[in-house]
Amino acid sequence: MQPLQHPGNAGLLHPTEMLTAWEAGADMLKLFPAETGGPDMVKAILAPFPQFEIVPVGGVELGNAAEFIKKGAAALGVGSSLINQKLLDSGDMGELTRRAAAFIGEVKKAEARHN
Repeated sequence: MQPLQHPGNAGLLHPTEMLTAWEAGADMLKLFPAETGGPDMVKAILAPFPQFEIVPVGGVELGNAAEFIKKGAAALGVGSSLINQKLLDSGDMGELTRRAAAFIGEVKKAEARHN
């Protein structure tokens, strides 16, 4: 068997890829693009692999963040729905703070319902 090459920031989409990465020592597994299967994919993968710590990235938005957490995501990778070039160019840190607080609020609500 060949050793697993360091994939950099590569995402994993299939459970076999996740198992290979986990067996090679990965602590957390980047599910990318998460929008492909959505929150239900996290739940489906965790059913046979409850030891995985899955981090959905790509398609995580305010409207589905809580659902990813409820379905078992360990963390979330949030990109353009939190920050984008227009926001950076404007320097509107108030809007960035508002967006970040909204994501944190959704995650906390989901965790409270989950526990």
